[in-house]
Amino acid sequence: TLWGFSTLDTTDARAVAEQHRTIAAAVQRHDAGAAAAAMRDHLVWAAQADLHGLGEPAAGLRFAPAAAE
Repeated sequence: TLWGFSTLDTTDARAVAEQHRTIAAAVQRHDAGAAAAAMRDHLVWAAQADLHGLGEPAAGLRFAPAAAE
C-alpha cells in the first residue's frame, strides 16, 4: 500500500528493486544468512530514507548486532 505514496526517484526505485532481487535470490537458494543480511541492509536503507515524503529520514538508528552463525 505504501508504494502508492512513495516519493522514490528512478535511482532509488532501481536500488529498492535490486535489494528485493537480492533478498529473493538468497531465499531461493535457501541461504538464511544471506537472506537475513540482505533484508537487514534493505531495512537500514529504508529507515534512513524518507521513502514516503512523511518528514525527515530516521536519525540515530540503533540496531542489535547481527546474530553469529
